[in-house]
Amino acid sequence: MSALAHLRSPSPAPTHEAPPLHAVAVPDAPPPRLGAWDVARFAVGLTAGFLLAAIASAPGGGAIVAGQLALAAVAATVAAVAGRRSQIAARRERRQRSGGSRVTRL
Repeated sequence: MSALAHLRSPSPAPTHEAPPLHAVAVPDAPPPRLGAWDVARFAVGLTAGFLLAAIASAPGGGAIVAGQLALAAVAATVAAVAGRRSQIAARRERRQRSGGSRVTRL
């Protein structure tokens, strides 16, 4: 400690007063709305995940692999339905933008 005795003691740091805080109302944001295309992409990711899990579980036994494959089939079905719904919605949107209408029989 004697080697450091010649150093001055540090002076206290200058104090800065923070500006006063003001309460600001935050508007409630609506929850994000996912479209059919987003759901289809998520379902494709789940399908791939379940298929990879089934491959990784192959040494563990048939029951585990069967469960993973069943979940992959459900996710693939959801992806197909959501993808089809996305196509229909895109076609409907294009038709509305172009001003054209399609006559259907009831």
